[in-house]
Amino acid sequence: MFQQAFGIFSCKNTYNCIETFILAILSSCTLYLFARAYILIRKDKAQILDNTDKIIFTLASVHNGLLTLIFIIFTNPFFVYTVRTLYLTLDIVICSVVAYMYFSREIHSRINKTTLLALLWAFLLWSYSTIMPQNIETDNECNLFNILVFSFSTIAVSAVLLFCGYGSIKIINDVNDMERKQSVDEEYNLWQVRRFQELKERKIQITTLTIVNTIAPTAQLIWDLWKYDSAYTTEQCSNLLFADNVGEIFVFAIIKILCNLLPSWGIYYLYYWRNREHFRTNNANYNRYLNDFEEFRSDMIELV
Repeated sequence: MFQQAFGIFSCKNTYNCIETFILAILSSCTLYLFARAYILIRKDKAQILDNTDKIIFTLASVHNGLLTLIFIIFTNPFFVYTVRTLYLTLDIVICSVVAYMYFSREIHSRINKTTLLALLWAFLLWSYSTIMPQNIETDNECNLFNILVFSFSTIAVSAVLLFCGYGSIKIINDVNDMERKQSVDEEYNLWQVRRFQELKERKIQITTLTIVNTIAPTAQLIWDLWKYDSAYTTEQCSNLLFADNVGEIFVFAIIKILCNLLPSWGIYYLYYWRNREHFRTNNANYNRYLNDFEEFRSDMIELV
């Protein structure tokens, strides 16, 4: 059968208990921070986050909540596949946001359609994985091909995200270089300073989202390929899932942190931590992100 466990209550050995305890503590603390942040974000007096930002934060919260449940209480095939689907969905939404920044308005309708198709694929993959008996009634979960399909699907989305993220950052750098060369009066200079600050904030957002959502899927794909290629028996699979010595405690913990918790930490940092003081204000004019990014991009297109 697909290996089921009761979190920290079903450790295979002392080393596995330590590893699971570390992950349980980290995921629990992350969930607590997300819960506190979510209370403030729901109010959002300064209107810092738009609806898409809140969707991303909510998806990350649910994803981390399910991870905490798996690490502490119970894991089964349904939870494992749901976690994979949640992250794939989160990656698709983030990719569409960055694609909106990179491509011009004429392409936005195509982005919408592509995003919907990608979300449909994620749902179909989840449905197949949770319904088909061969995905559950197996002696070796490391050799489940649909796990690899999840990983390859996520890495494909992340590749698009990397392309759009790099392109958007390049545009921002070009805009900054262009405006630094312009000779302007004092009033324009003050406005220009604000634009530089907004562009800096946007650049940090794109860079962080791109990095964490490239590292996590890459680590997950490498890990899944390694398990698929190395674990031919149930015992071999168990050896790759549960720590059996001190070194494996750190190796397995780091791998699972990179694959599961790193994206949540990046999203928490971007959407809450950097703006935590502003969530307590009534300043509706505060803009965390650059609202007229497309105008800057249009300026760059005209220059080219």
